[in-house]
Amino acid sequence: MSLQFVYGQSTLSKIYLDFSGGARFLGKTSSYTKSSPGLHFDLGLGYQVNENFAIKGEFALDQYIAKDTASDAIFTYDSGIKYTYFYDKSTLIRVSINGVLNVGALAGFATDKFGMKAQVGLGVASNNNSDFKSDFNGSFSDPGIKGNDDMITAGIVITPQYLINDRVSLNGNVGYTFLAKQSNYIDRVVDGSQFDGTDMLLHVSVGISAKLGK
Repeated sequence: MSLQFVYGQSTLSKIYLDFSGGARFLGKTSSYTKSSPGLHFDLGLGYQVNENFAIKGEFALDQYIAKDTASDAIFTYDSGIKYTYFYDKSTLIRVSINGVLNVGALAGFATDKFGMKAQVGLGVASNNNSDFKSDFNGSFSDPGIKGNDDMITAGIVITPQYLINDRVSLNGNVGYTFLAKQSNYIDRVVDGSQFDGTDMLLHVSVGISAKLGK
């Protein structure tokens, strides 16, 4: 029984949780609007393969906000009705698998209290614009999540750390996420035309990491 307990604790000590929150910047808009900063959250579950390398799965949310480039921007529809849009909101949901390197230890500048990690990964993402979907009454024939803009992602994150103890650290994160196969501008309610390209996000956040075992 004691051997099983020790083995279980040893395995748990290699598993850790990450959580962080902050701000999202950038995002491709049409010429009618410009992107404003939005919220960013991510949650990760990692497995420490050895002292210098870990594998981590991550779930992230990024809020898009697109505002008019001019306060008197007015859009005319076929019905002749004019309407002013002040902003357009949507939410990007991302899931990825990442490799995490302990660059502080590998480069030799880590201390007992300070370290630095870097992660690179690949994943998928889907942008949900509820107002756009409501305008079309949910009738979509696109592949993937109906009415959403689905894409492939690649990302890199640099994470300076303050080590509270052997199990818990406070983190700062600066990351770039590249969005391939993006089909639409983020302000789809304002301009529903096709974008068909690659976009990029910048996210800055603070958070915490905690090992599950002792």
